[in-house]
Amino acid sequence: MLTLLGIISLFIDCVCKKESFYYFGYGSNMLEERIHINNPTARYIGNGTLKNFKFGFEKTCCTSDDFGAAATLRPGTEHDEVKGCVWIINAEQIANLDSLFCFLKRQESCYKAIEVDVLLDNGNTLRCRTYEINVDVTGDTKPHPFYQRICVEGAKQHHLPDDYIKFLESFEHSNQPRKKGFYEELVPVIEKLDKGNSLF
Repeated sequence: MLTLLGIISLFIDCVCKKESFYYFGYGSNMLEERIHINNPTARYIGNGTLKNFKFGFEKTCCTSDDFGAAATLRPGTEHDEVKGCVWIINAEQIANLDSLFCFLKRQESCYKAIEVDVLLDNGNTLRCRTYEINVDVTGDTKPHPFYQRICVEGAKQHHLPDDYIKFLESFEHSNQPRKKGFYEELVPVIEKLDKGNSLF
């Protein structure tokens, strides 16, 4: 009988038989500088749309109050869709994304991997890996302003439609100040965008 560790190892071995996989980023991982922190091989393929899903922010039970709500997608109706970026990533880096437990602090901690069909802007469809929050949520839907800014700047960086960018900007944020260590690697990126006048 396989142990939990054995199941996880078997799963990773199966994935790593492939040289790479397609990943659909719809939140902070739309920003190139963000996804490259843990996945340096990620290469941008293009923008895409995930039909029948809706986007939102949800705070999980395993995140601190000063983090705020994180981006997630949820099953929706035929009228819903989520915009994002498609990346191709070397298979050995899948462990940098996956985590079955929040305390492991992987990039997609508190999320579960799902396989979805993403319609690229060029009309092609790609089977992609993406992530959905899979732990209890608190009902708080306000993202940290710095985190929300990362999501918005990723959408701008890859020229998502203007109305979708406005949609991302429309969510009410938590007004929490950014504490040292919170996305510290991206502070210079945002400061550069603000020409030395960081808003956070």
